[in-house]
Amino acid sequence: MRLTLDIPDDILDDVKHKLASQPTGVLEALAGDAVLGFLTSLRDHDGRSQAKRGREKVAPGSVSKSDGKIEKYQALGLGSLPVTALSIQQTVPQVGGAHQSLCLQLLAAGDHTVILTFSGLRQLRFGELHPGSVCSLNISSITDAQMEGLRYRVSNREQDFTLQFYCTDFETSVN
Repeated sequence: MRLTLDIPDDILDDVKHKLASQPTGVLEALAGDAVLGFLTSLRDHDGRSQAKRGREKVAPGSVSKSDGKIEKYQALGLGSLPVTALSIQQTVPQVGGAHQSLCLQLLAAGDHTVILTFSGLRQLRFGELHPGSVCSLNISSITDAQMEGLRYRVSNREQDFTLQFYCTDFETSVN
């Protein structure tokens, strides 16, 4: 089932203006980005205007949308795909500098595998992973939020598998 919702650009612009005009901290900026991202994804779930949004001017204090890695991921137009593997690696050195990374493998059409590798994870939350779980990631830039080197917020749009975290970098490949 596909739901298409027509949200005119003037309504989105009005929401953006109202959110940008308020003084915001990091949490408020992330919440604002989540609301705008959700409204925009409802408007054009099929990704037709992803490139247009990537070139929008960003108001001070808001979260930037323009990022080549995000555009590359979105250009794949993956939709919801079955999860075939999820691995988490942790490096805990003797003194500080702990590092966590995550590798997610999804089964795409034609027996291709999409591999998403995320590094520098923070606030990782996942659960309810079971055979048959599907994943449709929302990856957004948070570089303007100035969160201690974190650049991306990642979450699963699907309800049957919880996956959410912040990270410093990610790579996408298709095999």
